[in-house]
Amino acid sequence: MVDTIKNRILVVDDEVELLTALCEILNEKGYEALGFSSCKDAFTALIEQDVDILLVDLMMPEMDGIEFLSEAQKIDPNVIGILMTGYGTVHTAVEAMKVGACDYVLKPFKINMLLTVLNRALEMRRLRNENLQLRETMAIYDLSTAVSSTFEMPVILNKIADTVLKQCEADEMSIMLPTNSGNEFYVAVVRGERNENILGECIPIQDGIAGWVASNQQELLMDGEVHDPRFSPIRPRPEIKSSLSMPLLAGGKCIGVLNVNSLKRKSFFHKKFKALKILACTAAIALENAQLYAELRESEARYRQIVETATEGIWVVDGACRTTFVNKWMAKMLAYTVEEIIGKSFFDFIDDDWIAAAKNIVNHRIQGISEQHEFMFRRKDGKELWVILSDNPSFESNGQYLGSVSMVTDITKRKQLEQEMVRLDRLNLIGQMAAGIGHEIRNPMTSVRGFLQILGRKEEFAKNKTYFDLMIDELDRVNYIITEFISLARIKVLDKKRINLNAIIEALLPLIQADAIKNERYLKVELGEIPDLLLDEKEIRQIILNFVRNGLEASPPGSDLTIRSFIEGDHVVLAVQDKGEGIKPDVLEKIGTPFFTTKENGTGLGLAVCYSIAARHNAKIEIKTNVGGTTFFVQFKKFDNQ
Repeated sequence: MVDTIKNRILVVDDEVELLTALCEILNEKGYEALGFSSCKDAFTALIEQDVDILLVDLMMPEMDGIEFLSEAQKIDPNVIGILMTGYGTVHTAVEAMKVGACDYVLKPFKINMLLTVLNRALEMRRLRNENLQLRETMAIYDLSTAVSSTFEMPVILNKIADTVLKQCEADEMSIMLPTNSGNEFYVAVVRGERNENILGECIPIQDGIAGWVASNQQELLMDGEVHDPRFSPIRPRPEIKSSLSMPLLAGGKCIGVLNVNSLKRKSFFHKKFKALKILACTAAIALENAQLYAELRESEARYRQIVETATEGIWVVDGACRTTFVNKWMAKMLAYTVEEIIGKSFFDFIDDDWIAAAKNIVNHRIQGISEQHEFMFRRKDGKELWVILSDNPSFESNGQYLGSVSMVTDITKRKQLEQEMVRLDRLNLIGQMAAGIGHEIRNPMTSVRGFLQILGRKEEFAKNKTYFDLMIDELDRVNYIITEFISLARIKVLDKKRINLNAIIEALLPLIQADAIKNERYLKVELGEIPDLLLDEKEIRQIILNFVRNGLEASPPGSDLTIRSFIEGDHVVLAVQDKGEGIKPDVLEKIGTPFFTTKENGTGLGLAVCYSIAARHNAKIEIKTNVGGTTFFVQFKKFDNQ
């Protein structure tokens, strides 16, 4: 047999006989009636127990019924009140309604009339309870919606605190979370008067009520002051009438403890237990998600810091070769900003000559092949970027190709050094060959030239003198070429002296100025303050004149040729800038190759000699060119000249 839960009615009347009789009748009719002739005792009972209906006399010596109902509402805002009076007026009814009374009965009353009023009141009580349950359900839904829209721990904690405090009609609440060490709980959020000072307070995780609740993963509902030795050490608080501590469980793990206190009523949380448990479950999931998000964000931050501070490029593309991520170093290598690269295709940064190689790389990625390649990109400024690509393709669980993550190592300087070494070795080999056979060629040339001069003076060959002179000029030209050829040799003995580069330029200015005027060009000279260097003056004169004459020939009439000297970092730099049409890429690749020339009568040795002279001075030649002109830079290391 199932026990029927009786509706509890608290009757308050200073007429003891009436009170006793009324309680007996109500108990006979199936109610649980609690009778009190003292308002103080009635309030104590209301604090100690849950009551459905208050049946209160209007006129009592301690306080009238309206005042009693008003104070009772402070203890239990949802209790239903009925006034009993022998002096019923409209004014009395209005005042009773103001403080939450649902009805009143006039003394003397018939029991059937009272039962009818009680039935109406109980129906109101039922509807009010249903409304409260609906509010609790909506509160849980609202909390779920609110916390699902954010992963910020402070926001979630405050939303949980406000919801618990409001829906449970509690006076105090707090949430305690474990510290990073896992050895303590700290107060993460708190509500209630005079409780703000405990925010952030820590207690050992094995101590107190929170520690017991967490370790046992069990709710703890208590009425009145706590003296249980299991929860020592605690600070007794006699003002707490009822309290509930509930573990916040997620995935079988306790991630915190929810504490709720009532300062007004005992046994208050029995009726709120179910709603609180659902709220605690919702809160636990939200807090766990926030913790996981915080850990993920911290991990992403560490990863991003590593990625952004890496001295290698990182390039991520999707299945269509579109860029989804590059780090700052990769963007710097390409001379673009990160924003300029995102969304662009891998193919947007290569020359046509490399498209076939790039397609082959992509095909290997799709096949899941992780490998390294030497590859050449074209920077935003037009320069070459030589790299080693280390590819790591990624796939969906169904095998669909998602894209690739590539580590990109800049080897441009190494490639340039390799090319420079190959070119210098070639020049050195040619120079050594020229030095070895030069005198073998010059000896017969000298003989031929001498006989041509002798024959040219004889009368019988006077008519052929023009031919003899032409042959002598050509022999002299050959001798000049051989002289230039021999100068390519790196083994040439230099006569280095400490001299200022500006002094060499200034000594050559009259000759350069004359060439400029002759060619209808203008000369600009911008010489900076530079230190002396160890230089072979004759060779430096030659390198200056070669660059100047090439610049004058490249520049259109009426344009400027600029000669500059300045310090850049650890280098003293000589720069010769023309206003020509620039050097085409296919020509630029062959600059400095012996016998390669674009001039109709050129030997192709002038720039090759310049590179050899620079190498003998441990200097480096760089070229910047575009449609607005070309600048040759010769960079001498200061430290090599100290």
